[in-house]
Amino acid sequence: KLSASIFLNKAGAFDKFVKVIGLLRPDVALLAFERYCAEVEDVQATKARLAGAARVIRERIGPWTKLEILVAQDVEGFNDFSADLGWYGRRVRKYH
Repeated sequence: KLSASIFLNKAGAFDKFVKVIGLLRPDVALLAFERYCAEVEDVQATKARLAGAARVIRERIGPWTKLEILVAQDVEGFNDFSADLGWYGRRVRKYH
């Protein structure tokens, strides 16, 4: 998902996620977001709401599935590109 706040504010999102987990019965269930919220929203409040939601989801999915939450915003440099994404190769170089 783009942001955790969208997931938290969407009606039925918890139930749908828990239902899918119940059907699949994975060892690990992963909620992944690019960021916590839009720029105008309070990140700390969203983090607190996400932690509360995680507790509720963990109770509902039971002990057989581990819930992990990944927010790319927490990963240093997630928005940086480490390499130029241009054209590469020995045939391409002759045109530069």
